[in-house]
Amino acid sequence: MIDNGQNSLVQMPPGIERKVWAPRAYAIDQDAQTSTELAEYPGTEGVFSQFCGSTYEDAKSNYLVDYAYTPTDSGQRAEILGYDASGAEAFDYMYVTGGGARLITR
Repeated sequence: MIDNGQNSLVQMPPGIERKVWAPRAYAIDQDAQTSTELAEYPGTEGVFSQFCGSTYEDAKSNYLVDYAYTPTDSGQRAEILGYDASGAEAFDYMYVTGGGARLITR
C-alpha cells in the first residue's frame, strides 16, 4: 500500500502528518483485526504525490510503485519504481506528464 503521509480527517486521534509518501507492505490478521508492517521501501523520501499513487505486487515480494501525479518546480511528472524480492530497487523511471511526455533519468 501507499502511505501518503496524510493524517486522518475523520479518525480520532488523527495520527501524525508527514511530508513524504512511503510504499509499505503489511501482513493483515483479519481475525485479530491487526496489521504488522513487513517492509518499507526507501528511495522516495523526496517524493510528494497528493493524488494517484499505487503499489502492486506482480510476483511474490516483487513490487511496482507508481506516483502518477508529482508536482515539481518545473511542472508535473510521474514516477514508476520497481523493487525485487530482496527489497532492492530494480528500476526508477520518471517522465514529464502533460504537454508531451519525455523520459527523465534519475
